Amino acid sequence: MALVVVMSVVFMLAAQSKKPAWTQKEPNKKDEYIGIVRVQKPSPMDTIPFDPEYKVKAVRSALWKVASQMPWEIEQNNSLFAVLSKKNAYKSSLNDVLLGEIQKSSYFKLAGEWEDETEYWCFVSVKKDDARLFVEQMVENKKNTALQMFEEAKGLQADGYVYRAAKKYAEALDSLHPAIFRYLPIECDTGMVDLGQQIYDSYVNVYKGVALSTNVKTIPAVYGEGVPGNFSVLVTQNDNPLRKLGIITTFEGILSADPTTDDKGCYHFSIDNITSKSEAQTISIAIDTDYLMDLPLIYGCNVQDGRHLFPSLKIPVRLFNPKSFVKINTIEKDSLLNQSLKKMWENNRTDATLIERFDSADIVVETNVAVKKEKDVTTNKYQFVQYSASMEINVKGIADDVVLTKYEISDFKIMLPAARTEEQVRQSALREMIRQLNREFVAHVENYKFNKRALIWSPLSVEEE
Repeated sequence: MALVVVMSVVFMLAAQSKKPAWTQKEPNKKDEYIGIVRVQKPSPMDTIPFDPEYKVKAVRSALWKVASQMPWEIEQNNSLFAVLSKKNAYKSSLNDVLLGEIQKSSYFKLAGEWEDETEYWCFVSVKKDDARLFVEQMVENKKNTALQMFEEAKGLQADGYVYRAAKKYAEALDSLHPAIFRYLPIECDTGMVDLGQQIYDSYVNVYKGVALSTNVKTIPAVYGEGVPGNFSVLVTQNDNPLRKLGIITTFEGILSADPTTDDKGCYHFSIDNITSKSEAQTISIAIDTDYLMDLPLIYGCNVQDGRHLFPSLKIPVRLFNPKSFVKINTIEKDSLLNQSLKKMWENNRTDATLIERFDSADIVVETNVAVKKEKDVTTNKYQFVQYSASMEINVKGIADDVVLTKYEISDFKIMLPAARTEEQVRQSALREMIRQLNREFVAHVENYKFNKRALIWSPLSVEEE
């Protein structure tokens, strides 16, 4: 510090000189602000240790006296200092705030000092014109530096780096601190505003408007298995994606996730294993507030005051039986067909379970058998009837009514004795068609895929078979 250096150089001469007149009576200098301070030294009988920094502290006290005389021109309405003071949110003395800047300035001089064995005196002065120039230069320098930091902080926030923006806002306030007693106008969309208030408001509200969203409504899952695919949550602030933001996920199962959002503001995770048998489970996703709150207290306010503003998101996880519940829908008199179809599903689809209740089914096998008489055929000894039979089988997904596979036997010719009853004719035609069905329909049973998680069914292509 410049004043301390000067003070050390003149110490030997001051100690040997005659006690100066300014120690007895303060000089009357109309063009200067002056501060004179006396420090009492301990006597040889004192047991309390004397502060070895007494000279530095005495000069600081003298500078404080000088500062208290200077017309600081506090803006009573629009400055950040005035606003915070009215809210009792700022407790520091204005002189204390500015003293550090004064100590670094060459305008303030150590005009004299003197000491003997019992006391120490120091005399600090500054010309009033120099004091005014110091204030203007200091305010302008602080404003320019803080404004640059403010613009950097806004740019970081616009790019989605809210934590880095919050730190930069805090740095801008710290840089501006000695000048916050002045109204420092800058132009914005609403007109001229005070720079200090703008930075302060930006810092206090830096985390407002954060939102979590996802298009994942429910995650279907199977106990003991992972869930296919990756899931994502978008983190935004006023529709602006937030990058490199810490995320905390709570779930009973095993997850894989990047703990921060990516450059598009997305947090990605996947489920490696479902370890709970609970049918209703929840994945809780929240902002890592501990990471975001590691910021300085600024003028009695910390962004931690806005912790309750941070949203969270819950995604339901629903356990289900991954097998398809298949209902084979035949009429009572087609029991032979029903038995044949059941055997095909049991022998060829390990991912299917046959059930009787239609309202619990995922897949329904619809059948239709028709037999009609075509003509009488008479031989030398017997009379026959030729019949034409047909069979149609549709395998459909109940959720979307999509036909997964379709099988037809049409114009199946069968010759039977004329004495057969209608029911006997139907059963005979059915048995003959089932022989063909058993040869051909297995491929159809295997020719569909079932995704119960998405409740979407679709036929396999030739390449997938």
